[in-house]
Amino acid sequence: VNYPAQKGWYLDLQTPSSSLPQGERVIFNPVIRNGRVIFTTAIPSPSACTYGGDGWLMELDAVSGSRLAATPFDVNKDNKFSNADYLRASASGNAIPVSGRRSTVEIPSAPTILSAEPKREYKVMSGSKGAIESILENAASSSGRLSWREIMR
Repeated sequence: VNYPAQKGWYLDLQTPSSSLPQGERVIFNPVIRNGRVIFTTAIPSPSACTYGGDGWLMELDAVSGSRLAATPFDVNKDNKFSNADYLRASASGNAIPVSGRRSTVEIPSAPTILSAEPKREYKVMSGSKGAIESILENAASSSGRLSWREIMR
């Protein structure tokens, strides 16, 4: 990355159109965790008289904004993180890590992150539907201070 020339990155969200006049937006603060930026998006219902809508949980490289080297999501829900959790590009057949997951609870809240065990964590979100969604993820390795001890003189 050429840091002096690049002043950051952006992600094109779904723009307003005649079939989707409201567009997609980020309404909660993102979380930076272990080099990843984690955020949810909101796509309000097309009708102003209807509650709810749709949304996504996204997880990207915080520095570059690119997809992660390994998919964070257990896409096939087998409680394992393997090659089966990647998408296949139709033309090349290459395995591509997944960067986002559609919410099952309509518009999701900002995720609460619960560590389960090494390299596994849960993202828990409430939704505009009134339900709770829990997603098992492949956690990045943490670095930095994990605990501390006060030394008395």
